[in-house]
Parts: sequence; C-alpha cells; structure tokens
Amino acid sequence: MIRLRFRIALAVLWFTAIATVALLPFPVKNSLGTPLRYFAIDLFGHTIAFNPHRLIHLAVFAVSTWIATLFFSTRRALLVMLAFAFLTEAAEHYVYPNTVLEWPDIIDDAAGVVSVLLLTGLRRSG
Repeated sequence: MIRLRFRIALAVLWFTAIATVALLPFPVKNSLGTPLRYFAIDLFGHTIAFNPHRLIHLAVFAVSTWIATLFFSTRRALLVMLAFAFLTEAAEHYVYPNTVLEWPDIIDDAAGVVSVLLLTGLRRSG
C-alpha cells in the first residue's frame, strides 16, 4: 500500500495542477494546445476525425479517480469525482463569463471516472 504522506502529496499536487490548468488564461491554454483541435487520420482509406482534447479529459479524470480511490470508497470516489468534474467546468464558466458550460467536457470527465471504477472491478463498496 502506498504510504499516507505520499498519497496526500500526490493528491494535493495532482488536483492543484488540474484546477490550475483549467483556470489558465486563454492565451496560455492556446499555447499549450488545450482548445478543441481535430486531427484527420486516414485509416484503410477512410478519414476519421480525432479529437485528443476529449481523450485528455477522459484520461485525466481516470487518473484522478484512481487517486480518489486511495482515500475514498468506490461510491464516494464516484460522487467526489463527478462533483469535481462539474465544479471545475463551472469554475471555468464563471472565471471566463463569455464561455458556456462545457457539457461535453463534463461527459468526457464522467466517462473517465466510470471507466476506471469499472476497470478496477468496483473493488470497494460503501
């Protein structure tokens, strides 16, 4: 089992980083490449549009949920992470009032949360 101090430090750094990146000014986000960008992939003669932004949301919230399960039961981790997903997007909306609440991002975040809980086999209940 991972030592408690390390788990706490990991959680503080990880969630602080997510909140910081989420609330960065738009010019900085643009320089990091976080806005929606589609790439075309040619797969066996078919062009497929790929959006890494959505995959990043899913991956970040999957890792976040894994970290949350170091502290909470599965049910509580699910609730905490879904709330964090919504509150992060709501904070972006209120910090940058000309933006809309990005429901697709919240859905991608929720997919990351649920996927890691399913992959871990819902190992803890409560």
